[in-house]
Amino acid sequence: MTKRLDNLEQDGYLRRMHDDADRRRVLITLTEAGMHAWKDTISLQDRVERRLVDVLQPDEQDQLVSLLRRLLLSAQGRG
Repeated sequence: MTKRLDNLEQDGYLRRMHDDADRRRVLITLTEAGMHAWKDTISLQDRVERRLVDVLQPDEQDQLVSLLRRLLLSAQGRG
């Protein structure tokens, strides 16, 4: 994880600062470039997911949502 954060910081996507209240903690904030990259990635992911789901009929999409909800609840120990 440290190496990944080092690379992201070096590329200008985030800043790390020690927490004044607890020097063992490191606070991470996105830079403007980091926020832009995150938004671009989320937008791309949204388009990919929509293309995948668009091949399904509306009732199939509803069924997929129901099945994914069951899997998620099971993974969270609530299903």
